[in-house]
Amino acid sequence: MKTSYLTILSLCLCFIMGSCGSSVKNDPVEITKAIIKCWKKGDFKETEKFFMKDAKKINYNNWQDTYNNPAGKNHGTVERLQRFVEAEYTLAEQSIEGDRAIIEYSLKTSSFKSPFKFFLKKVDGKWYLETHY
Repeated sequence: MKTSYLTILSLCLCFIMGSCGSSVKNDPVEITKAIIKCWKKGDFKETEKFFMKDAKKINYNNWQDTYNNPAGKNHGTVERLQRFVEAEYTLAEQSIEGDRAIIEYSLKTSSFKSPFKFFLKKVDGKWYLETHY
């Protein structure tokens, strides 16, 4: 009985410690790393917490649904999401000026290599994602 409780407690701690964006430093590079960590796990919905409230958001609910249930979905979208999960991300460049930051990664998959930029803004002392492409 005691072993069961310890096992359950250990699993809960692993889940908490391994979740996307848990205890992320208020730093543009660290925030982008947390977003990528979520993508690599296929947890697209979790990235919404990094967006500014009034930013034009990508509908990560749709992304999450498409990734979790690809049958009958747009094939191109499914492939793109799979590339986000499977891609290798390498920090290429960072530019932080005042309350704006551009963090660029090199995104590499088996079929292509491309730059990928995150645009962040500091609001009330906290960094938020405005958009990415």
